[in-house]
Amino acid sequence: MLSVLIPIFNYDVNHLLASLSEQGKSAGIEFEILCYDDGSTQNIKSLNAGLEQIDHVVYKELNMNIGRSRIRNRLANDAKHKVLLFMDCDMLIVKDDFLDKYIKSFEDGYVIVGGVVYDTKEPEDRSKLLRWKFGHEREALSTQGRSQRPYKSFMSGNFMIDKNVFHDIGFDENISEYGHEDTLFGKELRSRNIPIKHIQNPLLHIGLESASLFIDKTRHSIENLATLIKEKKLDSDVKLVKVFITMKRLFLTGIMQSLFDQHQEKWLNNLKSENPSLRKLDLYKLGYLIKCLKEKAI
Repeated sequence: MLSVLIPIFNYDVNHLLASLSEQGKSAGIEFEILCYDDGSTQNIKSLNAGLEQIDHVVYKELNMNIGRSRIRNRLANDAKHKVLLFMDCDMLIVKDDFLDKYIKSFEDGYVIVGGVVYDTKEPEDRSKLLRWKFGHEREALSTQGRSQRPYKSFMSGNFMIDKNVFHDIGFDENISEYGHEDTLFGKELRSRNIPIKHIQNPLLHIGLESASLFIDKTRHSIENLATLIKEKKLDSDVKLVKVFITMKRLFLTGIMQSLFDQHQEKWLNNLKSENPSLRKLDLYKLGYLIKCLKEKAI
């Protein structure tokens, strides 16, 4: 019935998989847990070396990193069951009925999204404060909030989908770096009129990066976004793009570019501080997008 699909990159997933295995057995269903390592460090591979000793787990190590989209597509291709449950590796299960709730919520033709939550306490490692704050305020949305914008709220870290529906879409393998594969997948779901049902069945995101790493990943994401805009794959459905289009129409992109050039170091210093401002992150992202699009002559 169910294939749980988890791409692994530099994370110890022993606890996560043990929890999933126990829940699957308790539910009394036919299931498998496919976990493919996508080029993790040797230390992480050593920690995960015994995963196949966990009931129902299939663990493979790829010879090289193939990227977030390709590894998800490969997992789906190798899955033997009709229903797919995608999960990110840096998550923890917070409810004993996690799998059972998904199984009861599943409907043919629907995509089911469970959501994500973050620890209510700020991280002790203050370098991770920006990532925690962003997740807590921008990603950990209520079911009602996500349901009001079902496609824009799609995230690939915790969702269930019919295998045939997934194969009709798949993740865009042209996106190999971090960023916006979720956005593009959500847009494809909408364009094909595939309904999304948001439920209250979150995973706890524990894989917080330092501010420096999160900013680097954000830059990669915006570079991907600029490419997708150039290729006309994404448009004003993305909030950041909508702001850019409005500024371009009002001939304000030059002013924003100047502000970015003048203040980006100050903004970055704030984002790496113990009091990071998400407003400054928004300004940085907008300025960096304008810079990337200018380089691509858009």
